Amino acid sequence: MKILMVAPRFSPKSGGGGYVITKNLIKALEKQGFDIGVFTSDYEYDMYEAYSGLNQNGKHVWIMPFKTIFTLMGFHITRRNPLISWRKGVFTEDVDVVHMQGCRTFQNIVAYKQCKKYHIPYIVDAHGFPIQGGWMHKLVLRTFDWLFANKIVKDATFCVAETEIGKQEYLRAGVKEDRIKIIPCPYDLSVFNNLPMKGEFKRKYKLPSDAKIIGFLGGLDKIKGLDFLVESFADIEDKDNLYLVLAGTDMGFGKELHKLVNELGIDDEVIFTDYISGRDKLEYLVDCDICVFPSRTEQGLPFAALEAIMCNTPIIVTEGTGAAEDCRKMGQCFIIDFGNVIGLSSQIKSIIGIDDFGMTILNEMVFNQQQCIRKNLSIDEKANDYSQLYIDIKSAGQVR
Repeated sequence: MKILMVAPRFSPKSGGGGYVITKNLIKALEKQGFDIGVFTSDYEYDMYEAYSGLNQNGKHVWIMPFKTIFTLMGFHITRRNPLISWRKGVFTEDVDVVHMQGCRTFQNIVAYKQCKKYHIPYIVDAHGFPIQGGWMHKLVLRTFDWLFANKIVKDATFCVAETEIGKQEYLRAGVKEDRIKIIPCPYDLSVFNNLPMKGEFKRKYKLPSDAKIIGFLGGLDKIKGLDFLVESFADIEDKDNLYLVLAGTDMGFGKELHKLVNELGIDDEVIFTDYISGRDKLEYLVDCDICVFPSRTEQGLPFAALEAIMCNTPIIVTEGTGAAEDCRKMGQCFIIDFGNVIGLSSQIKSIIGIDDFGMTILNEMVFNQQQCIRKNLSIDEKANDYSQLYIDIKSAGQVR
């Protein structure tokens, strides 16, 4: 069976959790014998990274990065040629199912038109498309949804949500409930089998060996709520030997964060690492005493939060997000209302200053979360859910 994945960008540096999820799914589907094409932009595309770990059992994966003409608000406009060769053609009856990763993308507009033209069934994996931000941003999102996104999701054979939060977003857009499938994100947990020793990140960044680190991993984007995290960190009175580390690519919010850090007078205690990956990322997460994911909105548990847990680091997430929903499924967890600066700073202080007895309980909590992740979110298990969905679509001949 031939599956065409459609993604706005296929880059570990700027693709975020969407890239990780897509790449993991492709690797698992390849093992099951699927032929897979990827239609994407060339924005920060790295061919070596993109193909790493793929095509292990013969040539099953093709990646087609279309030339980016310009980028506006993360929207990558590319030169498009729907007739570019992919087996018999990218958009012909030779493709069995199109799988759209993300929702508000130029690539989906192109793919949608071709799916309709060639009667190819497709599914949408939005990974969340909330209406959020200032009034101008909300206006832009609502306009785009009215022109494109709502129609794309309503005409999909199926829409995939990671949590109930994601399901509600589809319902808001007018998708019928029987067309929505909930499939938690698939994760490749093998990368956590050999974790680094503690202290490597501190050594590289010349931090004291007994320093305490509050960490964040992900794109520096306003939606991630990092201004809330910075303000909460500044609210901690005794920051002796305490550091806030923000690790991730600047997605347009970095300048504002640097300004806020300077205004609050905490420049010496806040570290911006920029993008980190591979072993460096694991060293960082292992050395964190706690990781905070203070999103304004989030469909599901960010991949970085799962990575932190698998590196034995406890996490704090914000209420009203899919991350909070996922954490509750794992049992005991730390959840804070977004914007509650005193609450978040107090929670951080209590975890940082925990005694030996409390540390035993904390370690048990993280261990239980790890067991839940291994049981319910392994890549092979979730890939089976997707492969069955593809098979059901093809065998039923469902075309709308």
